[in-house]
Formats: sequence, structure tokens, C-alpha cells
Amino acid sequence: EADATREIAANVRAFISAVGHLGSQVVVCSIINAPQKRVSNVTRDLVSAANNAIRSECDLAEHAEFVDLNPALEDESGRPLLSLYLPDGLHYRREAYTRIRDALREPVMRRW
Repeated sequence: EADATREIAANVRAFISAVGHLGSQVVVCSIINAPQKRVSNVTRDLVSAANNAIRSECDLAEHAEFVDLNPALEDESGRPLLSLYLPDGLHYRREAYTRIRDALREPVMRRW
């Protein structure tokens, strides 16, 4: 888990740096903790650790902003809204995309 998290953080850091050299702004979205990923504690913990690492990388760069999309796809208790997912527990139904769009609208406009 730690190696995977470090690799993800390094990849995000490289991407944010490259975008910065272009003078661009970037909105980096969280990894979605979809129902399929919650079956295993290892996978769930990896998603959480990776999102924390991604957030930290974004916090270090003025031109980057982390957006956690998970709250848009969960209920008040942090459980996934199963109605937003196809039976495989990974892919979305149309309403999920509407929620994701709504969650991204303000951060994207801030960076525009």
C-alpha cells in the first residue's frame, strides 16, 4: 500500500509540475471509493491513502486544486449511493455524472 501511494503521489506531482511549467491551472479529482472498491479493506485503505497523498500534492502547488468527488456520490453517513452505480459497483449511471459535474463546476470556474 505504501509503495502504491508513493507512486501515485509521484505521478501526480510530476503532472502538476508539468502543468505548472505551461502556466496552466489544474483541478485534480479524487479517486472514487466506489462500492466495488469497498469490498476489500486493503483496497479501501489504498484509495483513502492515495487521495490523502493527492490532496497533499495539490496543497503544495498554487496552480492545483484537489476536489474530493466522493461526497457527491455518498449519503450523509459516507456510504455510496448504490442507485448511482451500475450493477458492477464501479461504473456510473447518468445521475452520477450530473453530481460529478455539479461538484466540479465551482472549482473549475475558480481556476478558469
